[in-house]
Amino acid sequence: ATWWAFALPPNRPAVWREIGRSAGCTVVNEHDETTLLGDGWLVVHTVPGGARTLQVPGGPKIEATLPPRSTVVFDAESGAVLLG
Repeated sequence: ATWWAFALPPNRPAVWREIGRSAGCTVVNEHDETTLLGDGWLVVHTVPGGARTLQVPGGPKIEATLPPRSTVVFDAESGAVLLG
């Protein structure tokens, strides 16, 4: 096991991504935005929008251009846009 201790929790998403990556986790989204994965859905909330490469563990690599200030829901198995 690896233990991490912080006086204060990291407040930047990039730090959490690197901690997860070093623990063997798959990073789905390299951008600093809320990304949820579960129950067959991949949900991305973005403010700036733009081009994204999303990698679903054991699933497709999704290439998408997200609109600014949007929430987009993808099918995690096929990569198809379900909402957004």
